[in-house]
Amino acid sequence: MSKLIKLLSNHYISLFIVIVSIVTRIINVLFVSYCSRDKMFLVLQSKSLLEGKGLTIPKYFTTDPTIAVYKIMPLWPPGYPTLLAPFLKLFKYNIYWATTSIDIIFSIALIFIVRKLCKQVGLPIAATNIITLIAGCFEYTFIYESRPTDLVSVVLAYLSIIVIIKLANSNEFSIRRILFTSLLVFLPCLFRYNYPAMSLAIIAAIGVAGFVKKDKLLKRKALLLFIFNAFAIALFFTLMKLFTGHAGYALPTDRGLYPENIVHWFPVVPSAFINIAFLTSQLIHLVNMPFKTSMLWLEVINALAIITLTILF
Repeated sequence: MSKLIKLLSNHYISLFIVIVSIVTRIINVLFVSYCSRDKMFLVLQSKSLLEGKGLTIPKYFTTDPTIAVYKIMPLWPPGYPTLLAPFLKLFKYNIYWATTSIDIIFSIALIFIVRKLCKQVGLPIAATNIITLIAGCFEYTFIYESRPTDLVSVVLAYLSIIVIIKLANSNEFSIRRILFTSLLVFLPCLFRYNYPAMSLAIIAAIGVAGFVKKDKLLKRKALLLFIFNAFAIALFFTLMKLFTGHAGYALPTDRGLYPENIVHWFPVVPSAFINIAFLTSQLIHLVNMPFKTSMLWLEVINALAIITLTILF
């Protein structure tokens, strides 16, 4: 084991692992990337933005199919179509390469950000290299489903965590630095509607740490971060309401109370190694195992894995 750790701590091995992770992830992105329905909506918004018609989507009606009616549809926040616009222009409206280039850039950025986070929390080089391989070579839903906004949001969220940890560990109190950090924590909210709650939760965790450690400086930082971030979120939704008529967008769902779902959870540990959708479909095909049964076994495996990891670490 000591020889393996020494090998993984070698500078040249670290460089090799980074290169392998980047190449693997690029190949993975090229393999799974496609022009999905979500991407097409956002591409239309980017195209309208480049044509000077704002973040709108053209619609055509049978009364006069030759005339496009541009309508604002805030299915997503404005971050991704705004980011996509210069790539769409650069690749001469080639949708695949415009969107895939963004995915490649942010997937590579994810690898370096994960390495930075590992070093920041004090992990040894060997552990950092192992996690680098996990970040670069394993399957993740936000990558293999080729959703346009997921990968960008995840990368920005990890980046904000790095900056927050750096701010929390600093003995300096700077309003400018706190304001910059709060804006960076807010940045993922411009790409997905579900990130405001997460950004506030991250800041709340810093506040809890301040109370536990009885650190007045940390509590002041957390309070200001929370105020600035809450203000940015409130301003964002207010502007969305003023310019689009909608503060956000939520998929219509069936309302009701389903207490039986409390005992179920997604098998996060197995899904880090295997594609759950592929596995369950193959179990149905090969051994006629129902989806409900296979998910139950995966939940059991997930629980055992988390208990084992908790005991070990």
